[in-house]
Amino acid sequence: MKCGLCGNEFKEEEAAQGCKGCPIMLGCKLIKCPRCGFETPPEPKWLRLIKKRRPIK
Repeated sequence: MKCGLCGNEFKEEEAAQGCKGCPIMLGCKLIKCPRCGFETPPEPKWLRLIKKRRPIK
């Protein structure tokens, strides 16, 4: 996965979970970039499958 703010490439397992203390969106699925903390939704499963078969640069 690539951060849309700083460009850091990381695996979803390395990211922190977003919105931990947010009272509005309990159970939010956003993830945080381990470098800058920018929150983004996880990559869709279909995109991960495509990347496994054919790496996107």
